[in-house]
Amino acid sequence: MITLRLHRAGLAGWHPIGIAMARSAVCSFASTIALGRPLSIAWSAPFVLSLANLARIGSVLGFGASFALLARIGAARASYIGVMVPLVALLVSTLFKHFDWEVPTLTSVGLAMAGNLLATAQAARCAPVELQR
Repeated sequence: MITLRLHRAGLAGWHPIGIAMARSAVCSFASTIALGRPLSIAWSAPFVLSLANLARIGSVLGFGASFALLARIGAARASYIGVMVPLVALLVSTLFKHFDWEVPTLTSVGLAMAGNLLATAQAARCAPVELQR
């Protein structure tokens, strides 16, 4: 939401995304300290490389694409992506990581799909209708 506010104020591109990510990192750090949790990291090569890849591709490019979508089509329509991405991740995990589907997963997927269908059906009914002459 910080990025959307900055975008509406005339700041666009990577700069507002960087500001939003920095503020979020500060909040995460502060909450970790406030909860008395230890700060630690596993300094193994696979972990550090995975973390760097996640930060670069998963966060920076992912947030950039997400906020570009928000700016282009609006928050209501872009919110469907937030529901569908985890479902696609489950499918990818099933194909490549041999994810085991259990009742809670199936229930969650069913609820997510039902919610998306309900929201899109509701949006279709509430869409403005052009008057015919």
